[in-house]
Amino acid sequence: MKIVVSLDFSPSSNEVIAFAEKMATLMSSKLWLIHIAAPEPDPISLGMQPLPDRSSLAERYRYEHRKLQEIAENMRKKGIDTTALLLQGETVETITEESRKLGADMLIMGSHGHGAIYQMLLGSVSEGVIKEAPCPVLLVPLKER
Repeated sequence: MKIVVSLDFSPSSNEVIAFAEKMATLMSSKLWLIHIAAPEPDPISLGMQPLPDRSSLAERYRYEHRKLQEIAENMRKKGIDTTALLLQGETVETITEESRKLGADMLIMGSHGHGAIYQMLLGSVSEGVIKEAPCPVLLVPLKER
């Protein structure tokens, strides 16, 4: 079984990681850890605003890549077949497309449980993924600290 685990590095990501480890162990699954880095801003859409410093963006991507690789290495030390991928793009589309490409049997991600007004104004990543996912989606309720 192939399981894709989407991580956002929020304070509660450890809950998603712990759950994914349990699932992988119980089902002898291959885990694909993915993190979606924000796409670089389009200079045209920024209008008159200054472009973000490219070196700070590069440093953020290096940090996120390192963190993702450390999580994967810890899982491999526990005997779990794990691959980590740092991807860049729009969150919902990138998660669902990568799950499709990897032939995922299941997708695990956290659900922050924001209120109705937040979802009405900004939407929900988990809601968008559920609508577009090529496989079952398992949401881990997160208790933000």
